[in-house]
Amino acid sequence: MNIGKSVAFLRNKHAQQAWLALVIVWACFRAFAINKFFGDHNVNPWGYLLVDLASSIPYALYSSRAVISFLDKAWAQLRRYVILSAIFFYMPDVYVFIFARTVPTSLYLGFVVTIIIFSILAIISLKRDAKKD
Repeated sequence: MNIGKSVAFLRNKHAQQAWLALVIVWACFRAFAINKFFGDHNVNPWGYLLVDLASSIPYALYSSRAVISFLDKAWAQLRRYVILSAIFFYMPDVYVFIFARTVPTSLYLGFVVTIIIFSILAIISLKRDAKKD
């Protein structure tokens, strides 16, 4: 298949490494935010960072592979990569839900709204990248 120039970079190892670096920086930023908002509610920011970093690497790889699978019309691979991307995307949030204690309802609600917003942004981003072909 003739992959569009705008997403051809996904096949480039250097671009994948740059994407991975950005994901890791984002994980560090999120750990800082989690410490600020959930640090007093039994959520260990170092544990969160570890889970986030451990899940960010597979998420970055599987989400880029999902776009490539879509472009290649490899539907079985696409389904597998979308499922794996979702699992690793939500893993850090599940960590917060498991360990957070005595959290005010407004903080939980804000956290859930944030999860929904970032979920929508991730879906839009994947669709946009796939449609650039």
